Amino acid sequence: MTADFQLGAGESITWSGRSNSERLLIRSDYLFVLSGAVLGVLALGAFIASILAIFAGDGAAAFVGLVISMAVGALALFLMFGRLIRRYRRAHRTSYAITNTRVIEVVAPAEHSGEPTVRSVLLADQPKAAFTDHFERRGSITVGTIKLENIDNAAVVYELLSAELAKLARA
Repeated sequence: MTADFQLGAGESITWSGRSNSERLLIRSDYLFVLSGAVLGVLALGAFIASILAIFAGDGAAAFVGLVISMAVGALALFLMFGRLIRRYRRAHRTSYAITNTRVIEVVAPAEHSGEPTVRSVLLADQPKAAFTDHFERRGSITVGTIKLENIDNAAVVYELLSAELAKLARA
């Protein structure tokens, strides 16, 4: 482990946790999945048009139709599934901690070899903190450059963070 991951003298953990990898949907996902479905229908239409162009003997139109259908189809698949798969993989590899002096994010490498990536934000710098509420008491908290994504009981964690920030502001 790197030295950034270890607690310093007088530093204590206020909260630690992980992203909720079982419930990944957030409010914006409904819009992205619906948009992906619409793009999928357009990609299917472009594919059918290119097949019809092949039978009509128009090679240029068939080529353009295939390129468009593949590009739009890939975007549609990403919007419907890719974002959730990426979020699921990151949730399994990421852990968070809030101490009395900083917020820590530890991301294990994807191939499970090598050292984890550790980032931290000092609370003494009074970083900007923001809370975004999702479903079922889940939410995301942004502290400086670190985003605690899709965590359970996010409102409670945000209150703990706000209390630590207030303590340091008074000191």
